[in-house]
Amino acid sequence: MAHVLIGSTVNALARTSPVQLLVVKKRVPETQGRAAVATDRSDSSKPALMVGLRWFGFRRLELFHAFDPPYRGLVDDKAAYDAL
Repeated sequence: MAHVLIGSTVNALARTSPVQLLVVKKRVPETQGRAAVATDRSDSSKPALMVGLRWFGFRRLELFHAFDPPYRGLVDDKAAYDAL
């Protein structure tokens, strides 16, 4: 987020906030497309999902979750592991 030009108040808030913070620079125009909400499936990520549901509705919301599989360094067949 350091490369994004934002005001000093928002910058300070983002650096010191004890909770997750969503910064929206411009109002998003009304769209008929889909929206994505990223999640790590933790309890603290639920508010982001609720905001997505409130803003975009259930029918247009995509939930995105990605993770890096553990124990990558202990695998003999790196190509097979990367294919997971």
